[in-house]
Amino acid sequence: MHIAVVCRGLGAGGSVAVVALRQARELTRHARVTMISDSLPADAHGIELIRVHVRDLRVLRRFRHVPDELLFDRAARRALRTLSSLDFVLCHSHAAAYFAARPLGVPFGFFVHGDISDRPKGTYDARLTAFYRWVTPRAYRTANVVFVLAQSFVPLAERGGATHVEVIPNGIAPAEIGAGSELQSFSRAATEIGAGSELQSFSRAATEIGAGSELQSFSRAATEIGAGSELQSFSRAAEEPLRVLYVGRLSVEKGLDHLLDAFDLLLGAEGRAHGATRRGQETEGQVTAGSSPAPRAQRPAPQTPTYELTIAGGGPLEAHIRARLTERTHFLGRVPRGELGALYARHHLLCTPALSEPFGLVVLEALISGLPVVGTRVGGIPELVEDGRTGLLVPPGDARALADALAMLERDEPLRASMAANARASVLPRFAWDRIGDRIADAIRRVIAR
Repeated sequence: MHIAVVCRGLGAGGSVAVVALRQARELTRHARVTMISDSLPADAHGIELIRVHVRDLRVLRRFRHVPDELLFDRAARRALRTLSSLDFVLCHSHAAAYFAARPLGVPFGFFVHGDISDRPKGTYDARLTAFYRWVTPRAYRTANVVFVLAQSFVPLAERGGATHVEVIPNGIAPAEIGAGSELQSFSRAATEIGAGSELQSFSRAATEIGAGSELQSFSRAATEIGAGSELQSFSRAAEEPLRVLYVGRLSVEKGLDHLLDAFDLLLGAEGRAHGATRRGQETEGQVTAGSSPAPRAQRPAPQTPTYELTIAGGGPLEAHIRARLTERTHFLGRVPRGELGALYARHHLLCTPALSEPFGLVVLEALISGLPVVGTRVGGIPELVEDGRTGLLVPPGDARALADALAMLERDEPLRASMAANARASVLPRFAWDRIGDRIADAIRRVIAR
């Protein structure tokens, strides 16, 4: 069996390219695989690669998107026609499926990484929106199989005209985000402080899935198994803020403005609470006739910041997001995927406030790193996050609901620790890449056999 995979930007390392490359790598266990792209990755993992050259249209600036897509699709179609004994073409966009694969007369399908009907207004400019509205239903109607990443996208594909839809999610491996090696020291640390066998078992289980990091995972583990007082110092200290992380594209459909609005609500409430505390302290300090000052030990201690937000990513809204930063919000820009494991390990939870989300790869990354997830009930997120067990789900576009969910997890450390323990177990082996690759290969075989 010979499968060709068509995906733009393989060498750029975007989320779609990362998934396409890993899928192709798994498919090499079942078939000969040839990948076609306009840029190539550093490591092909034994995959045949064809680079197509597309005219540089940067001079067109914001008008380049549609011509860019059409030129790539035409070049990919030409490359596909040079391949002999081709059995199936797997694309990673509606446009590539319709313009590059359809004319060949070979069975073809594509993965849906987004649907124009699911995107909020403002995601794309008018020209690109019109193009997607034109090509999307045509790709659905003509493809032999349409792969969606979550069950929630099946109705969208079927309304567009798809007759054969397969639900196959993305996969995850801890090594992809640089997680795993730090936990080897977990067992040694447990032994040094005299922790019991229950902690040793946790260490072995955690090492098997390769998630977390040395100190942060140790902290969560201590709370999760109810270890003795000597371990409690490893859990979140009382004066430590709840460190919330956002990872993803800075664009309209990701809903980051709503998370920033939620932080405004949280920090406003925090400021009012601190102000009330100060006023109470001042009242206590006043001495009237026949009274004496309250003992110092009874006065509330000064409170420290309760929440901090870290934003990692890039995109068209970067300048807007930067303008909204405060002393409690930190912007990192784009973080290499291999360094994400360490980033997750430095935080207490992930928040994904998306308005549209075909799957939610960052959710998988956070869960396998032992982080609870506060997310919205859109797209694939509810199929990854078990509300109340591995995280909390809220309505999209609701800053107050986001703020309430974050406040709940800030107050309830045992609940957060329980969610962290459940998070890792919810990912593997369900989303292991070898299983995902087998499912894709089986689906393609069924299409070819029809």
